[in-house]
Amino acid sequence: LEEFFEAIPEGSLEQNSINTMKTHENHLLRLLGGKRFLGALSNADLQDYIQKRSKEPGIRGRNVSATTIRKEITTLRNAWNW
Repeated sequence: LEEFFEAIPEGSLEQNSINTMKTHENHLLRLLGGKRFLGALSNADLQDYIQKRSKEPGIRGRNVSATTIRKEITTLRNAWNW
């Protein structure tokens, strides 16, 4: 994922968007494992990520929302497609 962020053309995204995507990256690496190759991820790996992430505490005393998880998966998909 690091190479993906380095390849983003300067000025193409607001810094806040990049920071949010880097937060997503941290969650993805933490739960999927930092030494995994993107191409080696299976549907089961992604489903496992979703299940683990949905049980983690979010804001206001609730668990992480489906919307947040969807955004994290979108960040992963963008890196995959790159």
